[in-house]
Amino acid sequence: EEKPVVEIKEEVKEETPIQVIEEITEKVKETPIQEKTPLIETPKLPENVEKLVKFMDETGGTVSDYVELNKDYSSLDDNQILKEFYKKTKPHLDNDDIGLLLEDYQFDEDLDEAKDIRRKKLAYVSF
Repeated sequence: EEKPVVEIKEEVKEETPIQVIEEITEKVKETPIQEKTPLIETPKLPENVEKLVKFMDETGGTVSDYVELNKDYSSLDDNQILKEFYKKTKPHLDNDDIGLLLEDYQFDEDLDEAKDIRRKKLAYVSF
């Protein structure tokens, strides 16, 4: 006896490609809500302070530089001005040394001769 032949039929399914769906999402940047900070009004500076700040910004100088530049030298006598000059240009000298140097320009009209007085005056003004 022969065995019956069984035919197996395989169903072939046609495969369709998978459709890729891209989801487009829009990203929204959320900006944090800033709390309103009250504006603090800075008081207007006096004119002389504004000038000081401007001087320091423009030159890099200090407060003492500004004071020195704005010093009223008209109120000082010539000896005081010369003493200030020595202090600035010869910082290694103390007050006694500067006083000794200034003595070279001092004279007494009653005791010194006219020639010596004239020489000291010339040395003083030519300094």
